[in-house]
Amino acid sequence: MLRVLGTGRLGNDPELREVQGGKKITSFAFYQLNGKEEEPPVTAVAFGKNAEILAKYCNAGDKIAINAHISTKKYTTQSGEKRQSFEIWIDSFEFLTSKPKADEGLPF
Repeated sequence: MLRVLGTGRLGNDPELREVQGGKKITSFAFYQLNGKEEEPPVTAVAFGKNAEILAKYCNAGDKIAINAHISTKKYTTQSGEKRQSFEIWIDSFEFLTSKPKADEGLPF
């Protein structure tokens, strides 16, 4: 299993959704903080409690540190072309953007 440890910014607001069996999930564009803005974002995915917290307390542009692993998907397009994509599945994270003290009920 390939591990990912890094810091970055959310490219969009994470939206919480529910999948089969009631499992919570969120995904968002994750821009790695390495000084090169031209690099494309990676799709980051969080499940369960991590998904709920990210969706509730994070917005586009916020910085987070992640501990994650890479998940790959192989698929065939409608035209028969074989493709592969990958996502970063977040195991744990840390907020790096300060929020105003007015926020109540924060889990940390």
